[in-house]
Amino acid sequence: MSMLPYIIGYAGFYDAYPWLSFLPHKASLAFGPLLYFYVRSLMAADLELPTGWWRHFLPVVLQLGYYCVLFTMPLAFKNEWNSTIHVPLIYPLELSANFISVALYWAISFRHYRVHQQWLVNNVSDREDHHLE
Repeated sequence: MSMLPYIIGYAGFYDAYPWLSFLPHKASLAFGPLLYFYVRSLMAADLELPTGWWRHFLPVVLQLGYYCVLFTMPLAFKNEWNSTIHVPLIYPLELSANFISVALYWAISFRHYRVHQQWLVNNVSDREDHHLE
C-alpha cells in the first residue's frame, strides 16, 4: 500500500482525479505492533493474544481515521490543509511516531526473543533445533 500513491501518480491518476489526495492507504503505525505479535507468535506455546492486544493498534486506527476524514473533504479544503497543517505539522509528527513505534516494538520483540532463548537453554536439551534465525 505504501507504493500506491507513486504508482497511481506515475500513471496520471492525480492529474485526472485530483480528489484522490489523502487516500487512506497509510497504515504505517501498524508495522511495530505487527512485528511484535509476529515474534510473540513464533515463540509462544499458545497462540492466544494477550488481554488488551487491541490497544497496540489504537495509533493506526487514529492514523487511518485521520486520512479517512480528510479524504472525504472537498479538494480546496484538502489543498489548503495540506499546505498549512499537514506538511509542516502532521507529517513530521507521523514520521516521528513511525520511527518511535518501530524502535519500541523492535526492542520489546528483541527482549521477548532473548527471554525465549534463555528459556530454551534452561528447558530444552536440543536448543539449536528450536533456535530462531
